[in-house]
Amino acid sequence: MEKRKKNMDKKEEKIESEKKFTLKDYLTTFAIFFKEKLAKSVVILLVIAIILSVIMLKISLGVNKDINEIGDFSFFKEIINGLKVFIIIIISGIIPYLYAPVIGFVEFLITNSVNLSKLIIVYGFGIAILKGIIPFLINIISICLITSIGIYICREITLGYKISSSKDMNFTSFKIQLYKSIGNEKKSKEIAKKRDEKVKKLENKKTKIEYLQIINVIILVTILQVISALIEKIVL
Repeated sequence: MEKRKKNMDKKEEKIESEKKFTLKDYLTTFAIFFKEKLAKSVVILLVIAIILSVIMLKISLGVNKDINEIGDFSFFKEIINGLKVFIIIIISGIIPYLYAPVIGFVEFLITNSVNLSKLIIVYGFGIAILKGIIPFLINIISICLITSIGIYICREITLGYKISSSKDMNFTSFKIQLYKSIGNEKKSKEIAKKRDEKVKKLENKKTKIEYLQIINVIILVTILQVISALIEKIVL
């Protein structure tokens, strides 16, 4: 009877704690995740994005100098196209070791720069900057956030593979068995110790992929894309 009462009390405490989880807690959790897992990648990607965009913009202005009109703008097409690229970038992150999201990142920046160059050529530099600079910058922020998520996924999966391969039978395990077979226990233990230290180090770095936070970033980027498309629809 007493045991059942304790269990009931625990359940009530759990329900109470869940009720107390506020919007502030939700945002704090996301902020911690961003700081620990994404911030460094986002800063590096932003620097690369700005440099690459300036270079591509200069090249595009030369290539597209004879253009005299821009195709019809589609609000929903603009959002869907952006989200398609972002989903592909995230999915590409599941491939270990390759860090494939960077390819989508570069491709998106090239397209973004080409679009801005067309605006500059058709409308003139001053007007085009007023009309296109905000969507251009929003797109850069969006792609940096999404690419950092793709890199985060790839990094965690790669760590998992490294830990698994370190534990499984490999060349290190072969060396351990070889030294054991020739009676060199000291060398065998030395190699085993180094292997275990490496595995432990990798396990300390490895964390569980936080899918809720990934969804949060996708929602944030979707909102940014809607804002960007709205601005383009209003001003163009």
